[in-house]
Amino acid sequence: FEQMKKAGVTPDAYTFNTLLLAYVTNRDASNALHILEEMKSYNVSPTEVTMGLLLKMFNELDDSAGAMSILERLIQEGVRPSSISFAAVLKLLSRHNNFQHIQHILSRMQSLNVPITVSIHNIVINTHINAKNLPEARNQIHRLIESGLQPDTVTFNVLLKHYVGHRDVPGAYQVIHEMKSSGVPPDLHSFNSLLQLFVSIADREGARRVFQEMRAANISPDVVSFTTLIQLFVQQNDLEGARVELQNMIQARVPPNEFTLNSLVKLCINQNNPEAIKMIAKDLEESGLQPTDFIYRTVLGKIERGEALNWQRI
Repeated sequence: FEQMKKAGVTPDAYTFNTLLLAYVTNRDASNALHILEEMKSYNVSPTEVTMGLLLKMFNELDDSAGAMSILERLIQEGVRPSSISFAAVLKLLSRHNNFQHIQHILSRMQSLNVPITVSIHNIVINTHINAKNLPEARNQIHRLIESGLQPDTVTFNVLLKHYVGHRDVPGAYQVIHEMKSSGVPPDLHSFNSLLQLFVSIADREGARRVFQEMRAANISPDVVSFTTLIQLFVQQNDLEGARVELQNMIQARVPPNEFTLNSLVKLCINQNNPEAIKMIAKDLEESGLQPTDFIYRTVLGKIERGEALNWQRI
């Protein structure tokens, strides 16, 4: 940049946005805002890219006041924010359930004729769900539909989160019914939420039924699906059941993650059953899966050396 100035080359918005990116990456708010002043001194107008970079920084800094301030400042300087820019501010406000400022942002969007998209509605719905205000979340969905939009998968999955958190099986399946009635098929996230619900109430049959429903919908269970189900058996101290589900996981060619393995290893150690760990290792090796998880490998090393196993010391 200094060489450009010495050469008499006038920087443009792209130049300043490139500089800005470096400060945003380092979360350096002071120098990032200084770039705005330099742009003004060169009569270079900020762009929506400028706004997006600054909003990204304030999101990472969890600074809602800074985000709202820069949004308003750049609007006054002629930048017309898109729904994406407003969504960035709303997500930040949503973390703190700041409904007053959320309403202000929605009003600002309307005053600037910026479309309030389904994604924007979903952020507001999620905020109400996090605040445990189901009626207002439902009201927001009604406003979404009244505006001529249709709820999407995210809308319903956010709503589903409420019923999962309250261990409400009928309520959760009512949401699934609403999804299907609206022409929105449940996705992997929807089914994993149902699995989480049945694990929370220790209902094996319900959890297995969800797996059947997933397959009927042509949705393949992922590592979260299998790990959630395995966790149910772990919680019930059922090593054999957990190992069977691990074998099902392996047969589906879904590699277990660190959490999967740690849960199984801890159960084996608590049952003082190192042989079970060897069998699990054999199952994995025969399938061609070679976990590199530190705890898993550490435990196998201790077994090979004949050392006593204590979960608290691993």
